[in-house]
Order: sequence, then C-alpha cells, then structure tokens
Amino acid sequence: MEKWIIYKENEFNDEVYDINLNFSEENGLVVVFKSIQKEYNFHFGFINAFRVLDESVVLKEIYKKESIEMFKKTKYRDIIYQVFDGEFSKEIVEMACGAVEKDRQKHYVIMTENYCIDIVSDWEPDITVDYL
Repeated sequence: MEKWIIYKENEFNDEVYDINLNFSEENGLVVVFKSIQKEYNFHFGFINAFRVLDESVVLKEIYKKESIEMFKKTKYRDIIYQVFDGEFSKEIVEMACGAVEKDRQKHYVIMTENYCIDIVSDWEPDITVDYL
C-alpha cells in the first residue's frame, strides 16, 4: 500500500517558495526552492524518471487518497515527501523491463500551490542551502 512521509520534516515548511526545475544530460535534475531568505538546491543527479502535473490533476485522485489525506489538511506545507510503494515508481520499474531495480528506487513528490512533481531515482538528493 502506498505510504507517504515528510522528507526532512520541519525543514521546508515555514516559507513560501518559488520552485525551479533544471534538467540536463550533464547535471541531471536539480530542483531549486527559493524564498526571500533562502535557496535550497536539491541535486537529484541522474534520475530514472520525473513528471510534472498541474495540481488540478491531483484533485482527480492520481495519488491514493488514504495516503495523502493527512497532508491535505496542512495544504502540503512540507513541500517534499518520500513515497513508498507508489504507483509512479511501480510504473517506471515495469516499463524498464529489468533495467531499473525496484528495491533501489526512491520516489519523491514535491507539492506546490500549482504543481506536483514526481521524481524516481536510485538515491537521495544532495541538498545545499544558500542564504540570500
């Protein structure tokens, strides 16, 4: 059953962030959370997959309702979540026909006011912080 947990609880929930995605073959995926005071850079590196969905798609229950119900109450203020046994990660493993190992996959979801970003990777992101 799909299970969500807050990634790095209490680190990213006190501010409003502008989210920027940078993806290249040279650097992989970098997600930047920028507020008035700080800029967090999540270096995911070379990932297996990512998708960006308009928040209205999520309202149509693309994620398991029981998995995210408790986060809806706080309007996803923690921004980034790790998902265990998620459908998107399962789809990537199935499509890869053995090239992607199920047990190595890490699935993250970033929720903003307008978008939901799913990331499937073999490892955790490297996070750097810049104070503005």
